[in-house]
Amino acid sequence: MKNTLLFTLLVLALFFGALLGGATASEGTVSEGTVSEGTASVAADPLPPEEEEEPNLPASQAISEFHEYFSGGVEALSRRIDAFFGSTRIYEEASGTYLQMRGNVIYGRSGEIGFDGKVRARLDLPNLEERVHLVIESEEEETVSETRVAAGSTPAQAVDEKKLTTSLQYVVKSTRRWDVRLQPGIRVNMDPRPFLRLRFRLMQPLSETWLSRTTLTPGWFEDRGWEGRAFFDFERATGGGSLFRSSTQGVWLFDEPKDVQLTQSLLYAHPIGSRVQMAYQFGVTAEVDPKFQDTFYFLNVRYRKNIHQGWMFLELQPQVLFDREDDFKPDASFSLTLEILIGGRYL
Repeated sequence: MKNTLLFTLLVLALFFGALLGGATASEGTVSEGTVSEGTASVAADPLPPEEEEEPNLPASQAISEFHEYFSGGVEALSRRIDAFFGSTRIYEEASGTYLQMRGNVIYGRSGEIGFDGKVRARLDLPNLEERVHLVIESEEEETVSETRVAAGSTPAQAVDEKKLTTSLQYVVKSTRRWDVRLQPGIRVNMDPRPFLRLRFRLMQPLSETWLSRTTLTPGWFEDRGWEGRAFFDFERATGGGSLFRSSTQGVWLFDEPKDVQLTQSLLYAHPIGSRVQMAYQFGVTAEVDPKFQDTFYFLNVRYRKNIHQGWMFLELQPQVLFDREDDFKPDASFSLTLEILIGGRYL
């Protein structure tokens, strides 16, 4: 059964590769950027002109018309803001060797203090045209939202609870709009567990100020079977370097098809000078089993500052949760994050 599942996922990857093969010549490869000093902005290299239209993709004419704006408008703004805030999406699609280290201190409502962290490293393998990368990272929690913060642990407990994974990331296809990656790997612990993950992303401009992004990440894990994650983002540049984003996220387990978690959130981000970004987020999570109902609401504010030459960042985040299990009583917390990034070329 496991071999059948792995074979199915490999066939999907080959199918997407064949489907997108004709799009590479017309779109070119994704451009690379660097984290600039002071602003941590993403500097995208200009793309070569498209040589021919894509005959089989919908809205290809619209893409051609928006191409110039698409390279320097809402897409570039979204990428720059996500890079500044250290978004997971940026690291998943980055190129080049990099090391990211993030540490969090969380203060809970009752005065308890907790700790959390993240380590991610990627190494370009030589003589493979930057298509295969070695990725080492601490595994994220299996939740639909990144809004919950745990308090009451110690730094040692936070380290012990993290699961380290090692994988090879194969870039099946990577262009401005399309990105397909296959990632077989193994969880490194006392009982190693293999896994296989496929990531598919499509960006589509809707107008000169609106952009949509769809990201699908099905995967198979030996210890928990199949699971899938889906992200649907709609973004709008609102002027002055600010961005509005509506995000719909879903996580489901194939072994328990009724166990689906959903999150809908709204985010507004804007700069304060060249070294500080602010973001305001409100959202709700829901479950569908045994019935469709909201589980908790959240509201947070993020203040993030580049404190040293575009590779060290300090972030402050006050947050309030309203959980159904606690009769939606407000649960306030405050987290302080220090993040270091060494190397890396974004998108």
